[in-house]
Amino acid sequence: MADWQIVRYDPTYEEPLDAEIIPLLDALNAAGFITTSSCCGHGGAWPYVNLAQAIDSRIEHMARWLIADGDRDYGPYSVHVSRNLVDREVDPTGYSWCVEIHLHDAFHDTPAAASLAFAVAAIAAVTRSVEAWAAWEGRMRAANAGCPIFPLTPHRQAPRQAAADIAAAEEERRAAREWSLRPPGAPLAAPAFLRAT
Repeated sequence: MADWQIVRYDPTYEEPLDAEIIPLLDALNAAGFITTSSCCGHGGAWPYVNLAQAIDSRIEHMARWLIADGDRDYGPYSVHVSRNLVDREVDPTGYSWCVEIHLHDAFHDTPAAASLAFAVAAIAAVTRSVEAWAAWEGRMRAANAGCPIFPLTPHRQAPRQAAADIAAAEEERRAAREWSLRPPGAPLAAPAFLRAT
């Protein structure tokens, strides 16, 4: 994986960046994430950025902020963030994250130039959202400098409710992991929250 400064500013780099997505890459790298690959979609696909494995809770908090900012039902785009398994030669952790921008106004028969214009507008909106999240996170870290762990609440809940939600989610993950690693022949009864879905 090449250094961001080299990839960003060296015009002779072997795989040049798509100019349309550079502002989003700048914002993500400035926020402390490591971008590993990206594409603006070129009018034929959805724009995306892959991120190296990082602190999961930090990416999840940014993802919730981005998803909340994008109007999923009636807006021109929505943001989808997923954690993917990758070959360990690509990333030693075996995981990467993908931020994908789904364009609601671009269809298979939309001209490529129009689709690219929709993508550029959506990329600009998501870039502003990443910058707003990074500024918010900086203020929260400064305000809670003496606290080793503090609840990030980008979804604008009351801090106690956010902490309870985070604790409940961590407990569900722990229970699901224990259930998935049960020894052969163990009872198949799943945890209550898995049975409800």
